[in-house]
Amino acid sequence: MMLAIDHWAWANAWRDRSPALKTGVTLAALAMAVFSPWPAVPVMIGLATALAVTYGAKIPAKVFWRIWLVPAAFLLVGTVTVAFSLSTAVPDGSVPTEGVWGLPWAPSLQLGPLYLTVTPQGMEQALTLLARAMGATAVSLALMLTTPMVDVLMLLRSWRMPPLVLDLMLLVYRFIFVLFETTESMYRSQEARLGYASWRYGRRSVGILAANLLLRSFLRAQALYVALAARGYHDELRVLPRRRSAG
Repeated sequence: MMLAIDHWAWANAWRDRSPALKTGVTLAALAMAVFSPWPAVPVMIGLATALAVTYGAKIPAKVFWRIWLVPAAFLLVGTVTVAFSLSTAVPDGSVPTEGVWGLPWAPSLQLGPLYLTVTPQGMEQALTLLARAMGATAVSLALMLTTPMVDVLMLLRSWRMPPLVLDLMLLVYRFIFVLFETTESMYRSQEARLGYASWRYGRRSVGILAANLLLRSFLRAQALYVALAARGYHDELRVLPRRRSAG
């Protein structure tokens, strides 16, 4: 997923647009999606964002939705629990059997000494929270898919963000790909030696991969720092900003 995000951040049609403009539009859309009291607003913002990314930035719709589904699955699981409440108190039967938008459900379910209850207020709160989270995720993903990390860091630098924070962000972002590359290299090496020919061999190979991955990552990190020091690194990574159109 990270490789696809980084690829389209450099290959989309809005690559040379101003990062300040894209960030400003993103923050405005985020504010509307998060603070809107109506669930339909963030849903429409998310759909409009998907259309803009697909037809404006020329990013395939299947790429956008495939990446969006990953955080959406976690959000769905997290917000479903908001609609339910656990209590030791016996329901008094006053909970209606029909709630938000005419959705029927059982008012309560006994689980040993606890009662799992669904209320219209909880369902409404869960739907609102889910809509806001989904819309905000789509808007944030649009910025990630249209703006390379380097441009984001240059924008934050112009906002007087501390250089140490920016360097840490850049190095962490870089080491994500270092970790992926190291894992893929080790996995292919094991696969070529029939390390995953059976369940027993596969379990053993995964253990060896996990044990060596941390060591390999530390060695790669040390090599990167030596390379930076050899090129005159001192307290701050400096790069030349690109000239681009304001629109």
